[in-house]
Amino acid sequence: MHKLLVSLAVVASLGASSVAMAAAPMAAPAKMAPAAITTTGAVVAVSTKFCTVTLANEGVFLFGKGCKLSKITVGEWVTITWWKSGAKREATKIVASKSMNWADMMKAHMPSMMKH
Repeated sequence: MHKLLVSLAVVASLGASSVAMAAAPMAAPAKMAPAAITTTGAVVAVSTKFCTVTLANEGVFLFGKGCKLSKITVGEWVTITWWKSGAKREATKIVASKSMNWADMMKAHMPSMMKH
């Protein structure tokens, strides 16, 4: 009888620990931040109303609400730090840049040209 009670106690304790582990919440995997990309180009359009900057042959970059783009001018060379969010290019930083010569442009765009 004693062996039976000990066996039942062991089984009960193992079952209780399994239930406790199953009930414990699993930690959600940490989301990785999107990789930041930098693009340099000539500004062809600026919208302070919609917080967007368009670069020649590079497309539209969307800055967050309350952006301060009033000092950015058409024709100015800038470097934009951004990441892809769905179909949008979410920009976080814009700084004035020197214009690029043909060789510099080829180096800057060579990785994207190799994908095509």
